[in-house]
Amino acid sequence: MKNIEKIIKEELNLVLETEKWMQNASEKMEKSGTKGGLHKDLGVPEDKDIPMSLINKKISALKKKEEKDGKLSANDLKLMRRLNFAKNAKKSKK
Repeated sequence: MKNIEKIIKEELNLVLETEKWMQNASEKMEKSGTKGGLHKDLGVPEDKDIPMSLINKKISALKKKEEKDGKLSANDLKLMRRLNFAKNAKKSKK
């Protein structure tokens, strides 16, 4: 019986952790000093939301650049990751 209770508690903890992935990511970005990096990269003030159309436009431009050059530079790759994260975060807020 105690084993079952232990398993249930572990499963509940996993569910709660996955539900709070955005809060955890935000805390990690704050600690590492990268919070607001995408706003700076795109030139959007931090108090404004980044429009999804701008995110999609930049992603497609980077994909075209990758097709043309064969690979992305380190800065472009970082920007692509930030854009994909923002896109996924916006989807999860709906």
